[in-house]
Amino acid sequence: MTTTVSWLARLPGLRLRVRAGSRFLRRDIRHVQTIEHAEPFEWLSGGELVLTTGVSLAAGADRVEYVHRMAESGIAALGFGVGLSFPTIPDDLLAAADEVGLAVLEVPRSTPFEAVSRAVLDQLAVARYDALLRAARAQPRMTRAMLADGAGALVRELAGALDGRVAVLDGSGGIVAAHPSGFAPDSLPTATADALTSTDSGGTSVTVLAIGRRSEHGRLVLAGAQPPGPESQILLGHAASLLALDAAKPDRVRAAQDRVDAAALALALEHGSTTGLESALGPDGLVRVLTLRSPDAATAHSVATAVVAALGAARRPGYVHREDARVHVLGPSSLDADTADRVLSALPSGDRARFTAGLSAPYPPEAIRAAADAATILAGTAERGGPVADSTDGAGALLLAPGPVRDALTRVAEHLLRPLREHDQMHGTALVESLRAYLEANGNWEAAAAAAGVHRHTLRARIGRIESLLGSDLSSARVRAELVLTLAAGA
Repeated sequence: MTTTVSWLARLPGLRLRVRAGSRFLRRDIRHVQTIEHAEPFEWLSGGELVLTTGVSLAAGADRVEYVHRMAESGIAALGFGVGLSFPTIPDDLLAAADEVGLAVLEVPRSTPFEAVSRAVLDQLAVARYDALLRAARAQPRMTRAMLADGAGALVRELAGALDGRVAVLDGSGGIVAAHPSGFAPDSLPTATADALTSTDSGGTSVTVLAIGRRSEHGRLVLAGAQPPGPESQILLGHAASLLALDAAKPDRVRAAQDRVDAAALALALEHGSTTGLESALGPDGLVRVLTLRSPDAATAHSVATAVVAALGAARRPGYVHREDARVHVLGPSSLDADTADRVLSALPSGDRARFTAGLSAPYPPEAIRAAADAATILAGTAERGGPVADSTDGAGALLLAPGPVRDALTRVAEHLLRPLREHDQMHGTALVESLRAYLEANGNWEAAAAAAGVHRHTLRARIGRIESLLGSDLSSARVRAELVLTLAAGA
């Protein structure tokens, strides 16, 4: 609820008339000043409705200069009382107001200035109460968002409440979370330990609040059309407090919570339990599973540890569970491939290059096993170190979707890959993963050897052994295509 010039002009009891600046009636009125001084500009702070009868604007006064200086002072509008000093508002004053874009309201003699002031003050009080009420309602929503999905959900809620762009920066200035996605503030003012500072840059107000003492946990940034008012500052302070409290959690508490979350995910995968998954649910009550397929259990263990650390740095719940060479990560239905890629990009480059990733469609929490299986299938279609294979981009995964085709491919995979798996088990080799690296590199020996972690001569020897065991020629495009599908289906 705002107190604009347009709102005031429409009040029937005041009988005000818009005489100039009709295109500038949306400006907010912050307070009312009755001033008859010829040069009141040094006492104006902006946003005022200035009321005058024009006593100081009689013949000989530079009314054009007066209007220009008023506009430069940033007042919301000029209310000119007629019937005392002037029977009507002077034409040169109206022309100057139209020129500079300043709204001028004609106040009839029958309407006392006190009535105009009272109407504005009453409306400001109502607007202030309404703003405080909105802030009071927004605070618990922000708290729930922070608890449920970390800093990302908090900034979305805060940006909506303040109608602006919000970002959380870490201690080095990197983006932890931002809304809208891609918002990257620059030219920031300095935020001291407990101070809120604002600056206008290119017509945009940028406000920065330190998170913790001396920005020890980063900074909270708001960009909007106007500097935040008192109610907005309340919400900014609340958000900064939530972020500081979350960042200041002792490491052992965070680690314990991660273990609880991991155990809850394990129970969901093995027994369909939904206990302890509340923090992972999206607003619609659904979840998505991100599955990472590694070449072996040792690599998967290293990847799982790195993912938990990355989730902690992003202030997201740590629902991570390893199953042999696969790592499952549980997130809300709002989790998308871009967000997953950002989290995974925080992993050491060596680890990121050694697994593929797939993201399931949204599932109800009691069907997490099905979601994990679907994500595993999608990971089988992705490239090592490449983008996350998303269920919403399912063109490459249609053949592997659950159903008769998938079942048939699984049976073929079991038959075709059996000689390689038996050889790996008996001799401790890695023929299956070497084949996967070779196919994913499109036959490029250097790239495939790097992905497999062996010398290219070693890889050539392994591929020769694979061709011998399978009785196939990998120089055939048809054979390679069959094996790509076979490896994907043989998850």
